[in-house]
Amino acid sequence: MEGGLICNNIINPHLRGYIQYFTAPVLLSMAPIFFLFIVGALTYRNVSMLQRVNVRQRAQHHLVSMILLETVSIVIGSVPYGLQSIYLAITTYTVKDSDRKTIEDAIFQIVNTTYYFPHTFSFFVYFISSATFRDQVRTILHIPLQATGTGLRDLRTRKGPIQIVA
Repeated sequence: MEGGLICNNIINPHLRGYIQYFTAPVLLSMAPIFFLFIVGALTYRNVSMLQRVNVRQRAQHHLVSMILLETVSIVIGSVPYGLQSIYLAITTYTVKDSDRKTIEDAIFQIVNTTYYFPHTFSFFVYFISSATFRDQVRTILHIPLQATGTGLRDLRTRKGPIQIVA
């Protein structure tokens, strides 16, 4: 095929440059953080417009805790990946000895593992920050409320004598 476009990053240097300098550092590391910030700010503004004060304060408290936990998990996963992508782009044409390649490969594997952290941590974010979500999980898993050991909240919501479940 003469004169055609080849979409292989090994052969096409323009595609390789796009992936090294734009896709990995910008789209895969910085864009999720900015997106979460914008959506969180808009959601917080929308919740602030609620008329009932108690409902608004409770919703804002839950929303802020969820957004902060999600932001921390995304930063933990995305920033090292972006920094590693920038480092690899800068040192692509640097001659490296075998020890340096081994160390970089170990760091690369650790960073790639932490990149998936936000995707696996979302369940725990909701579980930690939302009492309603915790109660739904307990119901689905058929865990009695008093057997969870979460403290005073369970004792206040129970009526009648407390039974110990073994």
